[in-house]
Amino acid sequence: MTEVSEDVQADVLSMAQKMLRREAEKTAGEVTPALIQATLNKVLVLFADDEEFIDQDEIVAELIRRWSLSI
Repeated sequence: MTEVSEDVQADVLSMAQKMLRREAEKTAGEVTPALIQATLNKVLVLFADDEEFIDQDEIVAELIRRWSLSI
C-alpha cells in the first residue's frame, strides 16, 4: 500500500469506528456484521473519489475484530 492509500484506509476505518460507536450507544451495544457493512457504506459515500485506495474487505474484517466481543 502506498502512503496515500494507507491514509485513506485509516481515515475510512476511523470514521466508520466512530459512527459504529454512536450506533452502539443508541442500540445498547448491539453491533452486527450487517450494521458494520451499512455503516461502512455510508462512509464510502464521503470517500467516493478515493475508492481505488479503499479495501472494503479489510476494513470490514478489522471492524469485526474490533467489535468481536459484541457480535
